[in-house]
Amino acid sequence: MLFDRKWEAPSLEGFIAWLEKQPANKSYDWHNIHKCPVCLYLRAAKGWKYPTDHYSYPDLFRTPEQYGEICATFPWTFGAALERARKAVA
Repeated sequence: MLFDRKWEAPSLEGFIAWLEKQPANKSYDWHNIHKCPVCLYLRAAKGWKYPTDHYSYPDLFRTPEQYGEICATFPWTFGAALERARKAVA
């Protein structure tokens, strides 16, 4: 059987790779669970309709503060989130 990326555990590196494929100027709504970048990533990467049923943020981020720094900080665009995520792993 061929390898399927959906078998991999969610990771910050995987989130960064997903962000790299998003339109940089496209905005997201961090307050909306259906439009939060992490939920969008998990739906795309894992195929989960309701990511919060399968996932907790410590699986992806070192701390809740790191999650907030990357996703909740303005501006809420995929390009800006990508820059912040890259800084977090540097």
